Amino acid sequence: LRFSNIDGYSSPELLFNFANTQYKLGDIPEAILNFERALRLDPDDEDIEFNLQLAKLKVISKIETREEAVFLKLVNDFLNLFSVKALSWISIILIWLALAAGLLFIFGKQIKVRRVGFFTMIVFLILFLFSFTLAALKNHQLENRSEAILMSTNTYIKSAPDDSSTDLFILHGGVKMRILDEVNDWYKIRIADGKVGWVESSIVEKI
Repeated sequence: LRFSNIDGYSSPELLFNFANTQYKLGDIPEAILNFERALRLDPDDEDIEFNLQLAKLKVISKIETREEAVFLKLVNDFLNLFSVKALSWISIILIWLALAAGLLFIFGKQIKVRRVGFFTMIVFLILFLFSFTLAALKNHQLENRSEAILMSTNTYIKSAPDDSSTDLFILHGGVKMRILDEVNDWYKIRIADGKVGWVESSIVEKI
């Protein structure tokens, strides 16, 4: 049984409930997939985060995050603190505040007031650019859907997009990976410890 939110018709509540059902049925990869999808739609939900971490404990493959990937994880965690909608509203508020400060700078009668208006405008513009950039990154992350979950129980990761190529290492269902490239029915993937290989796209589900 599969449950998709690719076209945006699912709510985090539905995905969360479905993931809980799959967890109880013992389908850990499907549970993790839908917890991840629910968390992407509602990054502030502590129950989703807790149950996701609980499900990850059931994954057989234990992968250590390499040091270079820690920074990327921190960036992703920070992005997950806000939704695109929230960042958009923050950006709108900041640009209006910047405009208000700009009017204070233009029409202020005292030099001190104009100076305050000018520097306040600069601060709000910088914050606006930061917020707008975060919103764009978050939206890009959602649209690209480059992260995925391995759905197969035991899978040998290949050295090339060919079933006869060399086996590099084995992964178990529920492992999260990033899709780097796609060739025919194969994905080039990278896991948290930095290992790279190829896997058939039919046994991988994009978050």
